Amino acid sequence: MNMDAGLVAQGISYRYGDKLAVDEVDIAVKAGDILGFLGPNGAGKTTTLNMLSGCLLPVTGSIRVCGLDMQRAAGKARARLGYAPEVPPLYHDMQVREYLRFAARIRHVSADRLTAMVQRVLSDYELESAASKRIATLSKGYRQRLGLAQAVVHDPEVVILDEPTDGLDPGQIRRTRELIREMGQQRAVLISSHNLTEVEAICSHVQILHNGRCVYSASLDAETAAPESTLVAFLQAPELNELSTLPGVSGCEALDKRRVRLRHQPGFNTEHLLRLSSQRQWGLILLQPESRGLEQIFIDITTGRSERVA
Repeated sequence: MNMDAGLVAQGISYRYGDKLAVDEVDIAVKAGDILGFLGPNGAGKTTTLNMLSGCLLPVTGSIRVCGLDMQRAAGKARARLGYAPEVPPLYHDMQVREYLRFAARIRHVSADRLTAMVQRVLSDYELESAASKRIATLSKGYRQRLGLAQAVVHDPEVVILDEPTDGLDPGQIRRTRELIREMGQQRAVLISSHNLTEVEAICSHVQILHNGRCVYSASLDAETAAPESTLVAFLQAPELNELSTLPGVSGCEALDKRRVRLRHQPGFNTEHLLRLSSQRQWGLILLQPESRGLEQIFIDITTGRSERVA
């Protein structure tokens, strides 16, 4: 991966006293990618995001934003990055437009671009009607959209979003997803979310954190499409040990008198099963590959049923 093309973290760790909250995690997101960063509560996601955004310094490892070291060139690195935490960093006494101008100025947006940049995010995040309102008077949905707007008002090359659609209504969620897809066309985008449907709809890659370690990393489309089990049914069901000897089969589960679930690696060749069924006259009547969705992958990983190390 081009180290200057996005966000790269190598071997980052963080401790709270004696507790190792994040343990040597690697993350790489290049321009044009949208990475879904997942994990159960307590997995270390928020701590990791705080390190990636420069809010915390890792005790080991390094973070580079567009080739800039987060520790050695923190100011320049942060200027290339936009971060929207789960609880937006808002000043409630400010008006919406005033706050966005402030957010743009501290990100070093030049005076000649300031008004246009602020107007762009007011329009994109449908905040124009609230531009003159005090932030304290806004609903949760408006505050959430304002938190997203401040993260991208300076047009950063790397964007980190923590629960970006939390508190939004269905129409706002759809619009926000569209904006994130547009971001991901030219930027490196990382999204942390508990909404697996959202991650499947938006992201190109997924990474799962569990007990502070990255236990799964994959291209989303490729992994969710690759069957790891197949349902089969026979007129005369064979013994399970006969099926377990088939090349590539790792286990068999009898579902009823006729149906069996075969567990196997992606790319399982059914030719051996068809040939054996014909030879033994089992009468194969069902051959149905089962693809795992992201929800099933997440449950399997975080409950210890399977593991794929990044």
